[in-house]
Amino acid sequence: MTSATHRAIVAMSMPASVPKIIGYAQATVLACTNNKWLPSPNPLVAAVESALAIVISAQTVALTKVVGSVRVRNAALFKLKAAMEKLANQVQDVADENPQDAPAIIESCGFHVKGSPAHVKAQFKVKQGEVAGTALLIALALVGAIAYFWQMSVDQKTWVDITPTDTASTLVTDLTPATTYYFRFRVLVKGGYSEYGPTVSYHCP
Repeated sequence: MTSATHRAIVAMSMPASVPKIIGYAQATVLACTNNKWLPSPNPLVAAVESALAIVISAQTVALTKVVGSVRVRNAALFKLKAAMEKLANQVQDVADENPQDAPAIIESCGFHVKGSPAHVKAQFKVKQGEVAGTALLIALALVGAIAYFWQMSVDQKTWVDITPTDTASTLVTDLTPATTYYFRFRVLVKGGYSEYGPTVSYHCP
């Protein structure tokens, strides 16, 4: 007698703030683009990307506080969420067709399995550099990112800016051995700055 496979359900974790929604949608587009489980090219991914571009543009105007701009931005957000839901439905169909791989399929597309803790593909990691006293910071590259802004700290109270980059990585030098450092970053997009993401610790050997 064989037991029935538990159906994995796609769930979206749409953030509350506009910058985080933009980041979440960008990460989802990145995860779904050229994903082996989805068709390529994928009209539904293109639809999300198009709706996202409109949100970013509308958010830029909304930040200027022009009369009516927030209403326009919110309407664009509604359309983005609708496009994201259609993409989620497509991922659900693929997951249902491949029940043994369903959880992995769902998570590979940037969503999470309903009933499990929501998480995003690792956005940030720190690796030891090739030269002593250096560390390589690597962030999740986001579509539409203009620049990446980095910070470091030894106590998580006082933060020091690191030179911004236009790529999703940077090399930090002159670190003191036997010291634990903390790093974080945020992204500049057309709609403004994202909030700082999770802090990652690194112990310099």
